[in-house]
Amino acid sequence: MKWFVNGEPSDFNGGRTKDEIVNWINKRSGPPSKEVDATALAKAIEDNKVVVVYYGANDDHFKAFETAASADDKRTYIHTFNADVAKANGAATPSVILHRKFDEPKVVFSGAWESKAIISFIEDSSVPTVIEFADEYIEPIF
Repeated sequence: MKWFVNGEPSDFNGGRTKDEIVNWINKRSGPPSKEVDATALAKAIEDNKVVVVYYGANDDHFKAFETAASADDKRTYIHTFNADVAKANGAATPSVILHRKFDEPKVVFSGAWESKAIISFIEDSSVPTVIEFADEYIEPIF
């Protein structure tokens, strides 16, 4: 399966279940990151094993975050431009924080504000230190 944007194809490399295919299509057809308020942010963190959050303004930092989010079909990306929400979550602005349900629950991005650096940070931080062999971890293991 391929998805075309401005004549440029991108291959589907995800799983073969209905949910995985629908998530991939939703990610491709909508914005790569969803703007949330404090309540939706808390719910997303609670409901997902890994969620990547941008706290800050709609500027060049956010554009780098959006580019990273559009390249990733596996994780949930959300953002807030509300400084009060960032402050309530202990986040500086701008910042990217990976919230996860293993190891350390919050990991803060500290690299250069480039999409490649953000992608690398997310890939490295999305895998637990100790992994139980399961389908969801086949790709990072091999």
